Amino acid sequence: MKLSLLKRRPETVTPDEAPTCPHVALVPRWEVAADIGHEDRVSEFRCDSCGALFSPGEARALRRSEGERIESSLGTTASPDDADADAPA
Repeated sequence: MKLSLLKRRPETVTPDEAPTCPHVALVPRWEVAADIGHEDRVSEFRCDSCGALFSPGEARALRRSEGERIESSLGTTASPDDADADAPA
């Protein structure tokens, strides 16, 4: 007899409900071990959150728009004045 309590029911997520990844945790990957550490020799970038792969050009574009994507995924927009309000006088 198998215990059904130990089985987890798979969660069903429709494509419309699936959260979009902001791709902010990009990890560089190199084809040759000798190239490790050289940013100009990266062969691809992997998103640590969702596993998507990006070319170096795509990763540069994602890094440029990183702040906007994070704000939109959180549903907030911060203005420079808000940061000054939290700082001690």
